[in-house]
Amino acid sequence: MNNRYRGDIDGLRAVAVLVVLLYHLEVPGFPGGFIGVDVFFVISGFLITSLLLAELKTGGIALGAFYVRRMRRILPALLVVVLAVVAAGTCLLFPKDLRDLGRSLAGLALMSSNLFFWLDAGYFAANAHHRPLLHTWSLSVEEQFYLLYPALLWLVCAKARWRPFWMIAGLALASFAACVVAAYRWPDAGYFLLPFRAWELLAGALAATSRRTLPARWAGPGSALGLALILFSACRFSAETRFPGYAALMPVAGAVLVLQSGLTEGIWVSRVLASRVPVTLGRWSYSLYLWHWPLIVFYELHFLQPPDGLARGFLGAGALGLAVLSYRFVEQPARHARLSGLRVSAAAMTGLMLVFGAGYGLHWSKGLPERFEARGETFPGEALYHPETCFFVSGFVAGNWSERACTFGQASPAAKRVLIWGDSYAAHYVPGLEALRLTTFRLTQVTYAGCGPLMPAPVGDRKDCAAFNQFALARIAELKPDLVLIGARWNRYRDMASLEGSLRRSLTELARLGIPVLVLGESPTYSAEVPVIRDILRVRGLPDDFFRPASDFKAEPVLRHTAAARLASWFSVRDRLCVGEQCRIAVNGQSLYWDDGHLTAAGSELVARSLSERIACALGPAASACAPGPLAAIQPGLLD
Repeated sequence: MNNRYRGDIDGLRAVAVLVVLLYHLEVPGFPGGFIGVDVFFVISGFLITSLLLAELKTGGIALGAFYVRRMRRILPALLVVVLAVVAAGTCLLFPKDLRDLGRSLAGLALMSSNLFFWLDAGYFAANAHHRPLLHTWSLSVEEQFYLLYPALLWLVCAKARWRPFWMIAGLALASFAACVVAAYRWPDAGYFLLPFRAWELLAGALAATSRRTLPARWAGPGSALGLALILFSACRFSAETRFPGYAALMPVAGAVLVLQSGLTEGIWVSRVLASRVPVTLGRWSYSLYLWHWPLIVFYELHFLQPPDGLARGFLGAGALGLAVLSYRFVEQPARHARLSGLRVSAAAMTGLMLVFGAGYGLHWSKGLPERFEARGETFPGEALYHPETCFFVSGFVAGNWSERACTFGQASPAAKRVLIWGDSYAAHYVPGLEALRLTTFRLTQVTYAGCGPLMPAPVGDRKDCAAFNQFALARIAELKPDLVLIGARWNRYRDMASLEGSLRRSLTELARLGIPVLVLGESPTYSAEVPVIRDILRVRGLPDDFFRPASDFKAEPVLRHTAAARLASWFSVRDRLCVGEQCRIAVNGQSLYWDDGHLTAAGSELVARSLSERIACALGPAASACAPGPLAAIQPGLLD
């Protein structure tokens, strides 16, 4: 194996970091730029395996020296970025997000930030733009891989004396198979976790162990094809692509083709990648990757909007400038410092312990909420929703529910009955409907925090959601309401196919009982507690009655389609609260939410005015003609 320096690999790094940067800046034309991370994985597997095999030829792998090199390479620039993020986060992050940053710091110190981000939503989640260390998940994947891989390679080659190629190929195939399954069944796990990503690093390792190179006549076209596959993926994939799964084969194969073809001298793609500008950018790529995302996050937090064209240019230039400084004054001195392995290890452990301590402190302090005032507003919170009787919170206890306690309104016993079924995002409409002093129908509440009205309960719902939903269906069959409202925090379900299947099953069960259904659309959710957001807007001299929600409303088309397919009615909460990308968060000085998404009594009443009209229409003789106009809730003075 030829271990000469290859400038084209630095050039390939430049391509990878550029598509990631363009994607995160939301530059049109690069909706799949996240595949740059996959290219980095392949390059890493190729280079590390090449170095380890070279060491094996000269006597064996010095594991201690290997890990010291990793510390010198990874930690200095990372620790500087972490220090800057903590400083900026303390000034700009909302308390909830600062506490979240504390947890991610602890995860990073333990080389497990990918586990933290997997357990808490995902890479494409709505709150991703408030997580300045989200991009460190890929570093954790690599470090977990390299905790195991060098020792395994040494055992296979030096002790068992097997050819590493077949071992690596077997592991890569197993990991890829698991990745494909995860893309359909556990998409967040498939994105973040090592077992489903290892095959990408191992693909690079395979390229390093292969004893064959492409024939000269094929190396040129192969290299061009590889680069084309990478660029095609960056330009054509998007957050809607089922990824990694089969789709990841395209950028991974492209990177392998470029690496393999580059072993042949004189290839034009390799010459372009090895030219001065790509090579220089490639050498800065690690620092550029570290700096660019925190800059974007803090820009959006400060200006409360994503960057436009000019701001994108400034952010890109700023990230590049910080990368140059970081490379020159942090990365290079750390690599070449004359320190023993013991001192490097001690410094690394001290740095990681400080990061963990800072993370624990931010989490324990609940994100330093004393930095902001909440305008003196106080809210009863979930106490509004009849907790533990009609709205189960700490656990489902069927015996706590009774029809008498959970039926509201001033209508006569002979009046029509409406039953509301769902999680807390269904329960938060109940106070508003109650406040209207209902006389045309009775309202019965069957709700449980964290349990959507879905059968079967999707992954992520509580374990006893299936029992609760069966209980709700039994009450519906027993009471035979004239209309069932179903609602949930739909945006927490990221697998749209699973959501559609579960909702379809629920609507089918209700149709079997002959009960009409009104599906309540997504209610906006926000990046922080709304009273805190309003305080920050006020301090900055900005209007505090509208704000851009964190919700992406991705589930709404699925909900509408499924409701229509099962002849269910539809009520859009978004249309009643939002204008364009902004949603109302206050009316006449009153917050409409008491946390990041649950309605206050005022907010619930605001929505309930339109919702009650929709219910009355659905209960009437011309239910199919019901279509209340949007934005009825946004007129000023409504709560006077």
